[in-house]
Amino acid sequence: MIRLLMGAKGTGKSKTLISWISEAVNTEEGSVVCIVKDDRYNYSVEHSARLINSQEFSIKGAKELYGFLCGVISMNFDVSHIFIDSITTVMKSSVADIDDVLPYLEKLSEQFSINFTVIVSGDKNDATDSMKKYLS
Repeated sequence: MIRLLMGAKGTGKSKTLISWISEAVNTEEGSVVCIVKDDRYNYSVEHSARLINSQEFSIKGAKELYGFLCGVISMNFDVSHIFIDSITTVMKSSVADIDDVLPYLEKLSEQFSINFTVIVSGDKNDATDSMKKYLS
């Protein structure tokens, strides 16, 4: 499953993300991984979720994000959910570039039975047709 949460800055996406991470940690059997753009969630996300600060890595574009995700999955085969906060910042790209990463997320989700939740800063009206089917 892939779920996109899209909204303008200040619309409560971070609060929703923290709630969804907590729910996943408490209900899912596998490991929960959160890829974030900085250290802001260190004290607000449950300690059993694995936080990865994307600034420590040079991820540019969909292919590099896919490779990074493959590395995360290969190091821990019981990953059940991967949250990606501020994906455009993580990939150093634009909202339109999210279309390039969706096929990779679909492939990983199907192959390894992993749920993906992706947070996008931007107006829902800017969502492409590919993105719209995943919007929450």
